[in-house]
Amino acid sequence: MVLQDLDRLDRGIIAALQVDGRRAYSRIADEVGVSESVIRYRVRRLEEAGVLRIVGIADPSRMGFDLMAIVGVKGVAGKIDDICGELERMPEASYVVVTAGAFDVFVELLCRDTAHFAVHSLVQWWLRQGRRRYPDADHLLILADNGGSNGSRTRAWKHQLQTEFCDRFHISVTVCHYPPGASKWNPVEHRLFSPVSRNWAACPLSSFETILNYIRTTKTRTGLRVTATLDPHAYATGVKITKAEMATVHLEPHATLPEWNYTLRPSVSA
Repeated sequence: MVLQDLDRLDRGIIAALQVDGRRAYSRIADEVGVSESVIRYRVRRLEEAGVLRIVGIADPSRMGFDLMAIVGVKGVAGKIDDICGELERMPEASYVVVTAGAFDVFVELLCRDTAHFAVHSLVQWWLRQGRRRYPDADHLLILADNGGSNGSRTRAWKHQLQTEFCDRFHISVTVCHYPPGASKWNPVEHRLFSPVSRNWAACPLSSFETILNYIRTTKTRTGLRVTATLDPHAYATGVKITKAEMATVHLEPHATLPEWNYTLRPSVSA
């Protein structure tokens, strides 16, 4: 079967299943005005011809893969197939593409984010810049999105904030989460991420040094200057926080949307 062999009914079935691969054949039959048996026959014929495949697609973020990176790889002539084979066997690889230009292969990698990494980054910011800029601070406000390592439902995020930041520096932390799908409202998206993206636009990010250089050299007319460092640590994934550990978290929910807005207080004995 080729493209020219598809009639209006075939195309209608394909369009319906692209919207919802689990849509009942009886419902499709009612929508297009034929019997359910005809729909079953047509779907089976499309599958056997290789025109249609019905598969389940997992949401990476729901499986803990909150970070995505597209990595360019330079290969050696005659070894591209071997490189692609190695990349395809990586559990983090979503897809591999052979291309032409500065790189021979591009691979999309889905990686896990961790609460430990998120809080460690906050700690490093405080040690390197925060406490120098705000020596009298006793309270910190964090505007965060609502998923991944710093999601509002993530126990490890709250526990790490408590033990590694609040208790360590004796500073209260208020966290306000943006609603799902609204993280682009966060000022950091426009004041930092957008200028960084423009600075390295169309430039191959071939090494950590290259990436750091583009971030560090990002500037704006309004005075933006960026400091960036490489974190070489490896962070464990799948860390579970027990009820006993959560009991040590001094969390005060706010009156407005308490699941998304809360304050953590330092432990008295810390």
